[in-house]
Amino acid sequence: MGLKQSREMDRTWKISEMDNIDRLSALPDDFLYEILSLLPAKDAVAFLIVSTKWRKLFTSVPDTNFCVNGLNDPDDPDPCSVRSFRDEIHVGCQILALRTGAPLRKFQLHIKQYVGRFASAVELFILKALACRVRELDIHVGMTDKSRSIPPEVFTCKTLVTLKLTRDVDLDLIVPNAICLPNLKVLHLRGEMRVVDGICIQRLIKGCPSLEELNLVLCRMDESDEDQVIDFSSPSLKRLTLASFNYGGLFDFVLDSSQLEYLEFHHVGKHRFTLDAPNLSYLNYECNAVEVNLIQKNFTQSLKSVVRASIAIRYMALEIFNKTIQTNFFLDGRHAFELINDLQSVKSLQLHGHTLLAPIL
Repeated sequence: MGLKQSREMDRTWKISEMDNIDRLSALPDDFLYEILSLLPAKDAVAFLIVSTKWRKLFTSVPDTNFCVNGLNDPDDPDPCSVRSFRDEIHVGCQILALRTGAPLRKFQLHIKQYVGRFASAVELFILKALACRVRELDIHVGMTDKSRSIPPEVFTCKTLVTLKLTRDVDLDLIVPNAICLPNLKVLHLRGEMRVVDGICIQRLIKGCPSLEELNLVLCRMDESDEDQVIDFSSPSLKRLTLASFNYGGLFDFVLDSSQLEYLEFHHVGKHRFTLDAPNLSYLNYECNAVEVNLIQKNFTQSLKSVVRASIAIRYMALEIFNKTIQTNFFLDGRHAFELINDLQSVKSLQLHGHTLLAPIL
């Protein structure tokens, strides 16, 4: 064997030895935690077979993200789809059980689609996360019926700081009588929540004495002409994002909060909003022109402190060409302009859609 061949073999051997070095495990634990936190949980499980160190890291990673594909046809699921769904939920429960109660900073669960008969398995999965003293819970459930999918224990979890619940079907907003979330600061309820009674909102807010941010979508479908009062008042609330679709009687909103700085309010239908927020600095407001007048009467006093605003007033374009409705158009436009005129301290103002059509009379 020549000298040249010998050197090439030595170099190949050294490269082969270097390829066997586990450089990934040599990285700092904080960096490895970040890698595992960004991976979906079922992909991160593959690292369990790498080494004992990875197993220990995985069972104490602060953030976990589970995405379950769900059933291919919820109305008539095939056996393979059902088995796969159950297996994924089972594996998820086992992964959380391996933590043996190690604190969990963030738990994300996204189930694309399933039927209500699997609700108990999903609830058990969420309870496993609660047992890990989770601080942030983000659950997105796609359902084909209105079965319960969130265990009531969620509303008495003392470690929760952030709670985000999303449903892909509209459902009645029912707040448990026993609600105690003493450390909750951020609450998002996404998906159209039908208001059963206005008291449930206040019960929810009172059960969250540290609440600073509320994001809520409300819907009223009944044909009753009765007014419904909903009180969002909270001494700690700083941000409110509210979308409301009212196809019944008047929605009468009340908000008294000296801490409120940010208000985003989009609505369709009859609404009245009594607002007392002396420190409000940002307003994002969207509605139909015909509804502005009712809001404006109880709204304008708190607008004097607003420095940034985004306003979108919608008009029906076809109404402009109808002489009878045209009179209403100009009247509604005047109310829209008066609302904008009440923004006396505004430094940044964005006008969207047909807002610029509001005539200056």
